[in-house]
Amino acid sequence: MQITTQETTTCINANSQFLAYTDGTNIYQLQPLGMGQSQKMVVGVTQQAYDELKAMTDKYYNKLVELGVIVPPKTPEEKEKEREQAMQDMLAIIRDLKQEVEGLKNGKHSTDTKLIERQPVNAK
Repeated sequence: MQITTQETTTCINANSQFLAYTDGTNIYQLQPLGMGQSQKMVVGVTQQAYDELKAMTDKYYNKLVELGVIVPPKTPEEKEKEREQAMQDMLAIIRDLKQEVEGLKNGKHSTDTKLIERQPVNAK
């Protein structure tokens, strides 16, 4: 392992040090254990490693979306368009129901009145 950089940061309140180094990809922290021994922990990755991994995962994600395995979340614009369409559909149903009620009130009931297919509303 080749140490490429080393940084030491002193915490003012805790009066302790944060000793870290990178090996080109990972960022390690050394924690002294006493008696000349220390423990090495991975605390992060370099920006370059992160960018490479992000590019790779984006590539796989896009391929899975293309294949239809993953359905990406809807954008706010798509959600708004769906809401508008639902409102228009409800308005059309209300308009048809109003015409049907008016026809029944006036005693006009013809056999050529278009039938409105309604979905039952599930009560919880």
